[in-house]
Amino acid sequence: EADADVKTFFNEQGLEVQKETRDYKNRLVVTRSEYTLTGKLKRASLPFFKGQQEHWNELHYDALDRLERTLGADGAELVAKRDGLAVTTLDPLGRKTTKYADASGNVERIVNEKGETLSFTYDALGRLEEVTDSKGNVTRQEYDILDRRTLLNDPSSGTTKTYYNGLNLPYKSQDALGTITQIFYDILGRKIRQEITTKTERIVDKWFYDKDDKTLGLLYAVEGNGFREEYSFDDLNRLERTSTTMDSRGFVQNQSYDEKGRLKRTLHASGLSISYEYDDRTGTLLGIKRDGKDKTYWTLVDSFADGVVKETVLANGVKTRTQQNPLNGSIRSFTVTNSKGEILESRGYDYDLKGNVTFREDRLHEKSETVIYDALDRMETVTDHEGKVVSLTYDEIGNIETRSDRGTYVYGEACAGGKASPQALSRVGENRFCYNALGQLTEGAGKKVVWGAYGVPTEIQKGENFVKLRYNPMGQRIETVSKQSTGVRKTVSIGVFDEISDSDGVEQRHNLPGGLVVTSRGGNESEEYLHKDLLGSIVSITGPNGDVLERLDFDPWGLRRDVKSSRSISDYQTKTKNRFGYTGHEELDAVDLVHMNGRIYDPTYGRFLSPDPFVQSPDNLQSMNRYSYVW
Repeated sequence: EADADVKTFFNEQGLEVQKETRDYKNRLVVTRSEYTLTGKLKRASLPFFKGQQEHWNELHYDALDRLERTLGADGAELVAKRDGLAVTTLDPLGRKTTKYADASGNVERIVNEKGETLSFTYDALGRLEEVTDSKGNVTRQEYDILDRRTLLNDPSSGTTKTYYNGLNLPYKSQDALGTITQIFYDILGRKIRQEITTKTERIVDKWFYDKDDKTLGLLYAVEGNGFREEYSFDDLNRLERTSTTMDSRGFVQNQSYDEKGRLKRTLHASGLSISYEYDDRTGTLLGIKRDGKDKTYWTLVDSFADGVVKETVLANGVKTRTQQNPLNGSIRSFTVTNSKGEILESRGYDYDLKGNVTFREDRLHEKSETVIYDALDRMETVTDHEGKVVSLTYDEIGNIETRSDRGTYVYGEACAGGKASPQALSRVGENRFCYNALGQLTEGAGKKVVWGAYGVPTEIQKGENFVKLRYNPMGQRIETVSKQSTGVRKTVSIGVFDEISDSDGVEQRHNLPGGLVVTSRGGNESEEYLHKDLLGSIVSITGPNGDVLERLDFDPWGLRRDVKSSRSISDYQTKTKNRFGYTGHEELDAVDLVHMNGRIYDPTYGRFLSPDPFVQSPDNLQSMNRYSYVW
């Protein structure tokens, strides 16, 4: 039909050659594709508005129709060269990685641009048995006769044993600290109970299913650690009501949907009701509104052809405009202005062909940083606008070896009664770091850390300051008590709702989409709006009238610093009750750490306090370093 929202065109072989989609502004967004004679994709355009210039990504194949080269519209070229069972990949900056495989196709060895290696050993059945890094550190796995992994021995976290039941489900595990986790299932194989027993505590969590006809086959409740959460569903099995009880206190959230199944309204425990407005044809979110008041907190003004938000306006009159590189979609800059047109934020970015940020600037405060990366995309030098340089070197397994503003990093030196893996930071200058058998930091740089049964810290102390943390069975923080020089603050967190109690009284905060925070204190309601940089870090907070309530700044490793002088800040005192900061995660300012939900990060040294339980890319040497922030 002439007015169809989506039109797709095919060639004689039935391959899609063009798609036209009308966006929420009724603009035609077009993508085009071209193919080789054998039906392989040859060129694919980036999405573009009809009538605008097209930009293409190209794919090239060898004589055997294997992908040999890709060329991005921005000039980024990726090349694959094959030599028997070896494949060498050249990235857009010409750095090579070679993978050597055996006759079965299993990767035996990987060599990166620096000559560092990962070696893989398999048993007679082709199961991965050992992974060895450039320093000879070995990660080992064992299996039973049913191919189930029963043992994992990792240099960072020690040995973990896993046991299975007759349904092929893991029912028991024991880690290097002796912590035993037992899981119980119903006849359908659903987890109904979990018992975690450590040397000092025992935690029991429960899951409940099939309460009534509406919850048949669905989880309707979870409880444990003084916490219980119940779920109710509508006739289409969509979540309708969440009832949370914590230490005898109740919190209820209701939500409803429109006729197309999209979230329409959320009613929070405090009585705050938020509705969501969509474009009826495309489903694009257009606005976030306050029910009962003539107020739209967040409005979409414009988007790019690929759907990335280009411009928004908030209820306080503050606008955010983003500029995009049309050749690859990267963000070049963004500007935040108030209703008077005054600039509140203006930031710009440059990238290399790998997508690494090579330059970032805070134009409002006339600050900038230029970054040079090594052959493995790790920061090698960072030079600020005043010419101050921080330089780094790394060892062959991805550890920071030296950092000019910190000193020499030493690894693998165990404290008395403790353990230190080859990737666990042991010493920087006069600061020593100690770990338990799981590789979790217990003491270092003036901090002491107590770890709980869930494998996350429950208490961190630094001098007179401390943070105490409590979690629910899903591993989410539900209570944080922190002490700084200004006093004690308690935060209860249930979903998007925070209740903060301190010497100023009690404040309720609803952390909503679009950077909106609705606050209430003593019956007086107000709003705060969080403005983020490219990484998602909060850089400024505006109030209901568009005035700046607080500005934040972070160095390249996430350490808080003064906005104007760039001086590092310890024991930061927030002007607002906002708890989010670097990359949008929670700042533990009392102890100068960042809680990234799964683990806690130390921005002073650029390392996590514990090893990552998951290796996301086991064929990447940097990913095998479980304490690294990025790879």
